Amino acid sequence: MKIAISTNEVDFINAFLKKIKEQSNEMINAKIESILFNCIESNLADAYILSNNSLFSKKAIDFIKKANPYIPIVLLNDEDVDILNTSRADIIISYN
Repeated sequence: MKIAISTNEVDFINAFLKKIKEQSNEMINAKIESILFNCIESNLADAYILSNNSLFSKKAIDFIKKANPYIPIVLLNDEDVDILNTSRADIIISYN
């Protein structure tokens, strides 16, 4: 399984990398917007993990769901950020 991750949360990425390697999955580091949208357009990932604190998370979620409505999206949400604009995510994980 290929998982695209677009977040600046270094601790999360490090912990997640360890789990991915244990389960023989592959991570695509998509912190840069162009890499993320390239990944979506090319249908490279089987799942996405996004940060709600990024400026393009709502746009990315809409783009992902338009390309494939069944692909799972996990949204990392800072409790101070309103999640209503990104509610199309399948799983929302709050932190802080």
